Amino acid sequence: MDRSVYIINVSTGTLFPIPKQCVTMYG
Repeated sequence: MDRSVYIINVSTGTLFPIPKQCVTMYG
């Protein structure tokens, strides 16, 4: 689970996990 980062979707107010490698694409 350490390899996943939870990003919050402000529009829906939900959390979804993404691979840590993709974090740079989200911010």
